[in-house]
Amino acid sequence: MKIPRINNLFNKEKKHRVFDGKLVYGLEKNNINYFIDVGANFGQTALEIIKWGYEGEIVSIEPVLECHNYISSLSKNYKNWTILDRMAVGDFNGSTNINVSEASDLSSILNPTELLNNSYSNVKKKHTENVDIFKIDSIKIFDEIQDKNIFLKIDAQGYDYKVLKGAKKLIKRLSGIMIEASLEPLYDNQETYFEIIKFLHDLGMKPHMISERSFSRRSKQQLQVDLVYFRK
Repeated sequence: MKIPRINNLFNKEKKHRVFDGKLVYGLEKNNINYFIDVGANFGQTALEIIKWGYEGEIVSIEPVLECHNYISSLSKNYKNWTILDRMAVGDFNGSTNINVSEASDLSSILNPTELLNNSYSNVKKKHTENVDIFKIDSIKIFDEIQDKNIFLKIDAQGYDYKVLKGAKKLIKRLSGIMIEASLEPLYDNQETYFEIIKFLHDLGMKPHMISERSFSRRSKQQLQVDLVYFRK
């Protein structure tokens, strides 16, 4: 009997073996056709769910200028992908500063804690950008959504809970949510996974998937997870 090589079994990318493929299974199961992408960065999540078969609308929000310019151009190749004007989202309307890190996906409105600084060498701030900030509930396009099953993805580097607090109206209409959660605070005044999980359960959401987000070889510990929940 020929024994299959283990490397071939596990290196081959299949939908049920990768995070974004599993996420799309959840989107399909719950008939999601409107995906709000908060903290789009360079469009990684949008591109991955499209790759694995998601065909609904995607609306992305990104505050960092370089990233926003990039996805504004990239999205023109995809008919169902919309990029809103450059903005941040949180729990108030106004303006704020965002610390742009050497690694763009670590950029945040909040300052990093000692743990995050010790965990990654590229968290160092390159510069600061001023950007308008809004509650999601203040963004008109989301009030106009009709007959859609809405999914909200939040990746706001420590500001995730603040995004939830500014989305009280939208949350009532959500069919599902994905949010980044830290096991310990990585940014000043950041809520951890415990507060976020309690918030989601209080909303009547049911866990669909919890997946490793980031592990630091420097500090030798798990730092973040992605939580995916759907309405019960």
